[in-house]
Amino acid sequence: MYKLNPSQINEELYILSSLPDNRVSSLKGCIVNGVKFIVKSRDDCRQTQNCGVTVAGVHNYVEDDYYGYLDEVIELSFIRDYRIILFKCTWFDTDLRRKHVVFEPHFISIDTSRNAYKEDPFILANEAQQVFYVNDPLKPKSHWKIIERITHRHLWDIPENNNVEDLLEDVNLLREDIAEEIVENVDVHGSNGYIDDFFDDEIDNSDHSMEDFDLELNLDDLDKETPTNDIENVNSDDDDYW
Repeated sequence: MYKLNPSQINEELYILSSLPDNRVSSLKGCIVNGVKFIVKSRDDCRQTQNCGVTVAGVHNYVEDDYYGYLDEVIELSFIRDYRIILFKCTWFDTDLRRKHVVFEPHFISIDTSRNAYKEDPFILANEAQQVFYVNDPLKPKSHWKIIERITHRHLWDIPENNNVEDLLEDVNLLREDIAEEIVENVDVHGSNGYIDDFFDDEIDNSDHSMEDFDLELNLDDLDKETPTNDIENVNSDDDDYW
């Protein structure tokens, strides 16, 4: 069908239907949407943590977030140099009936020793969000961790909305403490003859000449020398300047 009428077939769908290459690439980490992810086996040797992963999902027909660690980054290659990044993760048991996750008013605590969903370890990399697992101060020697969500530096979550009128509202600039008054014959481009209600200053429209001002200008006192420019000339072709 694609060969008969390519315009009616989505190109991305056609590429995915062609199946990926049998050879895949296994990576130790990657950067997704400006956030760095590193597999847990390598993250354990570091003082920083970049292996915590969460993704929105549905469990028992209820929307629920999945939490886990990143185990492997897999890159699939398709025709026309099309690539897909998958995250292979180890998920914790978030079933509320088993009580391995506790939702407190200001934080979530989870038992990292209880794993689940082993038959579904893969997610798309662009669906993953990063979380951090902090030791529970009430259970310092246990496997319970507190889940921390943070906002990364230089990243802003801006909703996509092409309709600007829905995002911007008219600002009410009407002052309710001032009585309404109709002003007639207002010249928009010039203020001649216009007196506002806020100031009582009189507008002097009388003509003036230079003789009315005590000003004397002696041209002989002016320095006829050409002023010097203190700024050093800069060659625009000099690469060091730019």
